Amino acid sequence: MKHDFLNQLDSALETELLSETEPMREHELIQRLQGAPYELFDEQALSGSLQLFQTHFILFNALYRLREKWRREKLFELSIHTLAIVKKPYEEYEEALVAKDVLADYYLNWEHFESTRANDVDDLLNSFWNRVQGIRQPPARAELDKAMQVMEVEESEVTDKGNLKRRYRQLLHRHHPDKGGSKQQVQEVKWAYTILQSQVSE
Repeated sequence: MKHDFLNQLDSALETELLSETEPMREHELIQRLQGAPYELFDEQALSGSLQLFQTHFILFNALYRLREKWRREKLFELSIHTLAIVKKPYEEYEEALVAKDVLADYYLNWEHFESTRANDVDDLLNSFWNRVQGIRQPPARAELDKAMQVMEVEESEVTDKGNLKRRYRQLLHRHHPDKGGSKQQVQEVKWAYTILQSQVSE
């Protein structure tokens, strides 16, 4: 059942993105997939925090798989962001030295989908809104796990600020746009470093 659904989703996504020349927001793409002729997501897909996370994860998993397919076929490059999903000429990928994509690693790993529960999503949302309001609190477990993945460290390696700062500088250098990285990757590293700083000893 899951395999059949993913095949249908892959086909629908490719059809929509091949015919689209303008960037699409994630929400717009989900709405298209909810409607005819696809009807792949039901009306509950965006109704609650866990359902929203699961819909988002399934969609982004399919988008990253489609990007890999197009790269293998040397057809297009696919830029993936919640606010702008758009295909680009393949040459934009071919001409760049593409660095490790931690977001792709996250969404292509189904363990993250299967292990995330409603309270994990709520913790992430609460943490986000608290940061917006300037309220400091310990990071949620799911947030810590993602930050460690971005920084490419195990929990046992997060030992002191000096160690973390060295890793931070290494990743900033690796993901710098002049080195073939991107501003998005740099922002991810900065976010992860901020999260993990609160977990290390002086």
